[in-house]
Amino acid sequence: MSRTGAMLETSLAAHPFLPRCARLCTVAKARGGGRRSRASDRGGRSPDTGCRLRDLRTDLKKIEHGFVAAPQIFGHEVSGTVVAVGAGVTQWKLGDRVMSFHHIPCGACFYCDRRLYSQCDVYKMVGLTAGFDPNGGGFAQYVRAMPWVAQRGMLAIPNEISFEEATFIEPVNTCLKAVEKARVSAGETVLIMGQGPIGLLLMMLSKLAGAFVIG
Repeated sequence: MSRTGAMLETSLAAHPFLPRCARLCTVAKARGGGRRSRASDRGGRSPDTGCRLRDLRTDLKKIEHGFVAAPQIFGHEVSGTVVAVGAGVTQWKLGDRVMSFHHIPCGACFYCDRRLYSQCDVYKMVGLTAGFDPNGGGFAQYVRAMPWVAQRGMLAIPNEISFEEATFIEPVNTCLKAVEKARVSAGETVLIMGQGPIGLLLMMLSKLAGAFVIG
């Protein structure tokens, strides 16, 4: 265990989108160029990891198109329960209900000063893993939050918020940034092509901004 890392225990059993996956496997593993994928029971058990999770499966495109080298454990919309912490961790304790981002900007570099967070070197490093190359790991039973994510990339979940609801924090945050950057405002017409999870979130956020949505 890193001095400042944290482990989260994951669980797919109650996920409304993945009932069959929950019964058959704890990890989605991509093999051989992306187009061949299968379910596996590799749980990623390690003293370095841990959080109960739910995932919207927006990683499917990485598997289908082979965007990253196999093997991988995917899943980056993660919420769960802290089951272990490093010696240097002070803001989290065992049993805390949290959600975790899988990468975060440093907040202090040239790019962060200009709000170009995706160009930050720290942002480009995935800080949540269940094994192999870090790639979120949310389909495994346990995930490890790297030190910088444990320190600045995890949020406490209020008791009235479910784990399923908490998994929407990361994608809603991403979509809200897009709506704000596009300066969507009341009376405008917005065309959204595609009605997957992200498209639906963009649609709802655009409507909240007062726009008429075509999609």
